[in-house]
Amino acid sequence: MVRRNMIVQTLELHDKVLLKEIHGDRFTLHMLMRACVTEGRFEEAEEYFRKAMAWGVKLDAATYSIVVQVACKKPNSSVACKLLKEMRDLGWLPSEATYIV
Repeated sequence: MVRRNMIVQTLELHDKVLLKEIHGDRFTLHMLMRACVTEGRFEEAEEYFRKAMAWGVKLDAATYSIVVQVACKKPNSSVACKLLKEMRDLGWLPSEATYIV
């Protein structure tokens, strides 16, 4: 659905799946967050990040990169810096793509 640019429908479907307490995986999280960023729905992208942490989804450097980009687009440089520090503390080096907003 995301590949077909059906972003709103994708997010609605995911919300329905969440009602059944199916949280998905890191790949699903990346797709949803990127879809939100594409649509300019930055708060929703951040919310997916927070929920994934609460659900125990194993996050990675790519997930953090997306949320850093969201913080920069809002703009909220203090949150972006905090997230970059978390990345480094976890042993992940931000890629060049992390800084391209």
